Amino acid sequence: MEAVGKTKLPIILSTGMATEVEIKKALGDIVWGGSYHPWDITLLHCVSLYPCPIELANLNTIKTLKKFGYPVGYSDHTLSVVSIPCAAVALGATVIEKHFTLNRYAEGPDHAMSLGPYQFSEMVREIRETEKALGNGVKTISEQEAAMIPRVRKGADGKQPGL
Repeated sequence: MEAVGKTKLPIILSTGMATEVEIKKALGDIVWGGSYHPWDITLLHCVSLYPCPIELANLNTIKTLKKFGYPVGYSDHTLSVVSIPCAAVALGATVIEKHFTLNRYAEGPDHAMSLGPYQFSEMVREIRETEKALGNGVKTISEQEAAMIPRVRKGADGKQPGL
């Protein structure tokens, strides 16, 4: 890990098969080896099963990894095309790693759980929608919603205001 740190290149560090203690040590070794800022390292939550059963994805680990102070992504080995990557983004993942193949029936352990071109495109499209839907977290009334107030808001007496 120190040698990796000495490269001073951006790092994506998969956490598959690692405990929090091992992740902390790896990060310490990387930072010791080089001069890193939090934006130079991204941690990937990963379950190293091919494919990973949905019930073992443990996406809430994304929130746990964020406590290390680095951006967090998700290395998705589930058979999900859209729901799991989108849920990871909703939990704060800034990177999604998903296997890609041109032939899901080819030999090898990865092809069957990989996405083809159409599925990959669908995943990206749905992730972008998820990002838009997350918004900025500030509770406001949009212009479109404000225009509805006179027609649907009711006062304490159950009547529309001004009627």
